[in-house]
Amino acid sequence: MTSVRLKLYEILDMEDKLHLLQFCSRQSYTLLPTFASNFCITDTIPIFPYKAFSTSFEFNFDFNDSSAIHFEPNQLNSNSRDYQGPCLHLRPKRYHLHAPSNSLLQKLYDTRIYDRILMQLGLGSVDESFKLVTIPSFYVGDEYLDGTFNRTIIQLLGNMNKNVWILCSFDENDERLSPRLHINKNYTFRAY
Repeated sequence: MTSVRLKLYEILDMEDKLHLLQFCSRQSYTLLPTFASNFCITDTIPIFPYKAFSTSFEFNFDFNDSSAIHFEPNQLNSNSRDYQGPCLHLRPKRYHLHAPSNSLLQKLYDTRIYDRILMQLGLGSVDESFKLVTIPSFYVGDEYLDGTFNRTIIQLLGNMNKNVWILCSFDENDERLSPRLHINKNYTFRAY
């Protein structure tokens, strides 16, 4: 099924790529590529048309720019001599960068569920250089929308300097996170 999802990322338009990513981003990810390895059919995720049906919020991806969500079927990861494979480039207008506390990083390190894929990507074990990122699909002003829209959030774990990211589920209300709004249209997340 992963190969089918990867083919879909190649042929779908940007709106449908975002829907597919949201369906694949609801579980823990222990296989590469993390954005296509899992597909949650038990959780209902509302499908919102990414067309202007309300003027009270904005979309977090520029649907007029084809590079806002771009799929590379065979990207070479410069941090690892061993991994060359699918990569999804995400360039949101806004995202939340979370600085996890040492205890939360220790929890991620202790579980070791991501160790194998992080090693494949040349990152090693989870340490203080790792960040957690929340990418909302919609926002109002400086905040993203709550409620039903929360289920359209994309969460990543990775390293800003190396620009290597994997999908990762975490509780964004965890007290060990300090959320910070960061606006940067020029940063493109490379999700593996």
